[in-house]
Amino acid sequence: MDDTVADVLVVGAGAAGLMAARFAAGAGARTVLLERTADGGRKILISGGGRCNVLPGTFRPERFVTDSSPHTLRRVLRSWPLAEQRRYFEEELALPLVHQADGDKLFPASNRARDVRDALVEAARAAGAAIHFGRTVVAIHPPGPHSTPGWRVETEEGVDYRTR
Repeated sequence: MDDTVADVLVVGAGAAGLMAARFAAGAGARTVLLERTADGGRKILISGGGRCNVLPGTFRPERFVTDSSPHTLRRVLRSWPLAEQRRYFEEELALPLVHQADGDKLFPASNRARDVRDALVEAARAAGAAIHFGRTVVAIHPPGPHSTPGWRVETEEGVDYRTR
């Protein structure tokens, strides 16, 4: 597979980027994830004091702030219920979680944020996403009337990627 051409190109291997790549690839899209650091997930590694608070302990929509309507927020939050998210981490990622009553948060049983980051990276790879660490995106060019169809993503390292 030519890893410079993709159906879906994700920029950034943080928690959201890793999950986006995992689910896009899992749905059958040819997926490439670009990350400027050598291993990704830097914010994951420092969250929760290095323990990584993975999820809230209970579903409380009132704790979220948005400019969207309350109805839209509830709909988004209910689209993947908390119990299903926990099951995903514990069963699909094999990452047992423990509830910390103080703060009402779920942490990995290992208390190591690195385990969370590594599980997310492995899940994206296992789903078929190609992950390119050490790639700094410097420009994103939309399709033009006289150019090749699709978007062109330029990296500092001189590698260009194309995506729909």
